[in-house]
Amino acid sequence: MVLDLHKPTPLYRQIVEEIKSQIENGDLKPHDKLASQQLLAQYYQVSLMTIKKALSELTNEHLIYSRVGKGSYISDRIRKKKFDEHMNIGVILRDLESPFFSQILESIEVKASELNCNLLMATSGNNPKREDEHIDRYLDLGVQGLIIACTSDRSHASKKVRQLHAASHPYIIISYMNDNDYQYDRYGS
Repeated sequence: MVLDLHKPTPLYRQIVEEIKSQIENGDLKPHDKLASQQLLAQYYQVSLMTIKKALSELTNEHLIYSRVGKGSYISDRIRKKKFDEHMNIGVILRDLESPFFSQILESIEVKASELNCNLLMATSGNNPKREDEHIDRYLDLGVQGLIIACTSDRSHASKKVRQLHAASHPYIIISYMNDNDYQYDRYGS
């Protein structure tokens, strides 16, 4: 395929649309391996950076997955449908190496398994900005609830937590917080 250099659509996006078309037409099937990044760059006559951006976009859209050192493959879209059939809970922990957080995660996982829920897990590294980024990412993914375990001393709820609260999005915070606006609401009272 020759990319249209006169089209306002960015080149990486044209490549994404071309690969999507091949998937929809059945030319690429689940678990088929894509050509290497170098071969794709040669084929489309673009830079490696453009190919990486296209593959990143396809990964974000759950159309491909990558195996380190092995390459990129077409994903099984049926799996995504099954994932969406269950409740999805986002978990954000400060630290996975701490026995305290490991125990929290184990307890969450046991209960989620009993309830047939999917867990998405991330760590903030005790960085409030990363915590906010994970909250945004989970909301973009459409999680039905959030569990945020930070246990840092907070005198007030963060802006993101206030937004969750205002939107009535289900969340649990495992932390010390001395904020009168949230002290009693945490259990729905």
